[in-house]
Amino acid sequence: MKQIIRKQIKALLKTYTDQTRHNAAKSLLDNLQPLLEMANTVALYHALDYELNLSSVINYCIINGLQLYQPLSYRDSRHMLLVRYDAHNQEIFSSQEFIPDKYYEWYNLDLVLLPLIAVDKFGFRLGKGGGYYDTTLANLRDESAAPVLCGVGFDSQLIQSIPHDNWDIRLDYFASEQRLIKF
Repeated sequence: MKQIIRKQIKALLKTYTDQTRHNAAKSLLDNLQPLLEMANTVALYHALDYELNLSSVINYCIINGLQLYQPLSYRDSRHMLLVRYDAHNQEIFSSQEFIPDKYYEWYNLDLVLLPLIAVDKFGFRLGKGGGYYDTTLANLRDESAAPVLCGVGFDSQLIQSIPHDNWDIRLDYFASEQRLIKF
């Protein structure tokens, strides 16, 4: 069922025009504003072609002095490290296994913006299927000072229900071009 949902949502997202994507990216920043105003440290990702572009969010964060981080992983490991945001390095996967000189711990973040294929009304996120975010963030759910987890996508990616497993993490929020939802 998850694969069917992934296929349907990706096909829908690929039909959006450049103008639709541009307008959505501008509106996303407005809807994320309440979470960004409460954060000093933010983890985000480099959006793929069909994902909602984060450039306006990134620019806002830089202008307002927020510390930005991005995930780095190895294909044979489901655990992601956090490194300083680099606009020129959009690869999430390192070609070789190494530990960066400087990396940041996920539990020290205020806000994590997560990509998604779909999210349901209960906050369950459907990703691309690799389990990287679920594995990396699983231990944070027990922390009292865990970062806020906010999925980011087009409003059309919010669906009624997603099949989920006991290891799937729930989001705290979903931000789209139309709204910010707290779960």
